[in-house]
Amino acid sequence: MSMSEALARAQLEAEAKRLGIQPWELEMARATPTNVVRDVVRDLRNGPAQRSSGMGEEPAKARQGAVAVERPLRPPPGLSLVDQLCDLQDRIDREERARQLAKAGPKPGGGAA
Repeated sequence: MSMSEALARAQLEAEAKRLGIQPWELEMARATPTNVVRDVVRDLRNGPAQRSSGMGEEPAKARQGAVAVERPLRPPPGLSLVDQLCDLQDRIDREERARQLAKAGPKPGGGAA
């Protein structure tokens, strides 16, 4: 962190402390202009906006009779193949490690552990 960044951070923390809020809260308040927040609040004061689509209400009516199909939970397709690949790679890694240890030989003066 540069000296100017450290100074800016210290000023931000001092300002947040003066306001009685956390530094991240002050950063978030500064990130969005007040007029934008005011417009969002005004827009949502009367509830969610109405659909502006030219399609009308027909798609919503068609969905009313739809029923979700219940399916039992199970692993995704192909997961067993991934498991097999991981097991194979584990075996390859163990064999490679065993070759490395055999090549290195016993430690000098190590004795039995």
